[in-house]
Amino acid sequence: MRRAHAGAGMEATEEMTAAARGAIRQDRSVLADEGRFKHLAENASDIVYLYRAEPDPAFVYVSPSCNRITGYSARDHYSDPDLFARIAHPHDQDLATALLRTPASFPDPVMVRLIHANGEIVWTEHRVAPIFDANSNAVAVEGVARDVTERVAAESELWNTVSTLKRTEEERVRLLHLLVQTEQRERARLAADLHDDTIQVLAAAVMRLEVLRRTPLVDWATDEVGGIQGAIQEAAERLRSLIFELNPASLEHDGLTAALRETLQQLQRDTGLQCTLDSRIGKEPGQEIQAGLYRLALEALANVRKHAGAGRVHLLLDDSDQGYLLRIDDDGVGFDPENLESTPGHLGLPGMGERAKLMGGRCEVRSLPGSGTTVEAWIPGEAP
Repeated sequence: MRRAHAGAGMEATEEMTAAARGAIRQDRSVLADEGRFKHLAENASDIVYLYRAEPDPAFVYVSPSCNRITGYSARDHYSDPDLFARIAHPHDQDLATALLRTPASFPDPVMVRLIHANGEIVWTEHRVAPIFDANSNAVAVEGVARDVTERVAAESELWNTVSTLKRTEEERVRLLHLLVQTEQRERARLAADLHDDTIQVLAAAVMRLEVLRRTPLVDWATDEVGGIQGAIQEAAERLRSLIFELNPASLEHDGLTAALRETLQQLQRDTGLQCTLDSRIGKEPGQEIQAGLYRLALEALANVRKHAGAGRVHLLLDDSDQGYLLRIDDDGVGFDPENLESTPGHLGLPGMGERAKLMGGRCEVRSLPGSGTTVEAWIPGEAP
């Protein structure tokens, strides 16, 4: 009974013993062209081998490629039945022995490290098949061993690269966390300083001007004092808006949607723009993502305020591709993104791209002269 036909090396059997030859040739049709298979085995880049397990264990055939791959010749294997196990890596020697003695236990390819005659480690992938006699006894093993050292090295290099990229990503997330914390802390400090110092000074100046305006003055002086008072009050209001943008309380307490809605309402009061918000997110993002998306929205809205000449602006916040999508559309004058460097006043757009990239996302600006502008940013969500 035979369950595996002879491979390319099995037919090159001029040195077979009579016992192995009889066991293998039960299926005569497989050996119809012994010369052709011998030619293939002799010229194969892989090692083709036939090992007799019974009655006298020995290598019956080993193709010449073994000399190139292991540094040992076929004659070395013929003279030493245990050579394969002896040149195996110490951790693989038991596996090498079992591969020849119990081949039926290895239906799948097996990796065995061999020590080349020059001392180098050679990774070999073995595919073996047992050969049975009429009584279903495994009497021989035919196998093919392929040198996969370069493949293993490439896989190891790939794994190292993946590990490096993983560490780089972890470092990026850590640095982003520190950056956001530092930025938020500095914004909070600056907002507090403006509120506690500058705003108070301006408020005191307005009160003193009010007192002065009510004293008897010539008409022109009264009007001048009133104008100065109005200018200071307007400056104070702008500072209050800046304080809100620096550190909106609603962002920390109520979330991104509430902060964006409040910002758009303020923009509409200040400019008369028709501002709308469409928030479709299922849950509020984490602190870093909230801060990043809010700053991107502020920069885009600042460009709308200063340069777009728009009558309408629409902001969309949505879940997308396991992240968050922010899109700001306006119906303003537009511009040519290809000539961004020569377009005055849009210096914040490259910074938006860098901020999005730092957060692992992207930012795209689409615009045409006379056709409005769309700023679209995507930021990945937190890892589950």
